[in-house]
Amino acid sequence: VALHALAQPGATPAVGATARIHGSEWDLHEVTIGQVRRMAEATGFTSRAEREGGGFIFEFGWTRKPGWTWRAPFGVPGDDREPAVHLTFDEAQNICRHFGKRLPTDKEWTDAAYLEQRTSPPAGFVKGRRYAYPNGESAAGSHCLSGCGNYAGTAPKGALDRGVGHVRVMTTPAGVNGLYEMGGNSWEWVDTGS
Repeated sequence: VALHALAQPGATPAVGATARIHGSEWDLHEVTIGQVRRMAEATGFTSRAEREGGGFIFEFGWTRKPGWTWRAPFGVPGDDREPAVHLTFDEAQNICRHFGKRLPTDKEWTDAAYLEQRTSPPAGFVKGRRYAYPNGESAAGSHCLSGCGNYAGTAPKGALDRGVGHVRVMTTPAGVNGLYEMGGNSWEWVDTGS
């Protein structure tokens, strides 16, 4: 027996929910630690950051952070609703394939993030309009290092030289096309198609 749940109007969609945008089915948020955990449990996946003792962040240049992996984004175990980070391009591609998906091209990502394509968008958005920010008219609803929304990131105090780390998926308001955290939460892979 299958159960299909429909979100109530105004309710936050479930983690893993999707939306059709310009002919393609899009995840509403970044791939999460919980999603990668399910894939790793099913396949035995181990990331390069896990094998090599830690991932890299851009902190006055690329810096390896010992123990920082998709399971522990800031060196301590992460929550299943945090975005999965410290993954290589090839790992991201393989995770997508595991779930029957693919990375978007740069053009697809940019259009989904900035060009409203819903037939009947909610108040504050207009079909066919290209916005300056993934959250619409301003960056106020986004999460970034500074000058955006006032969100508490998940990084432990003192873990980063600047910023507060990413937020859990669907923390910020839904933006253009109903997508979450397209405006600065974490770096995202796209496929150039070459």
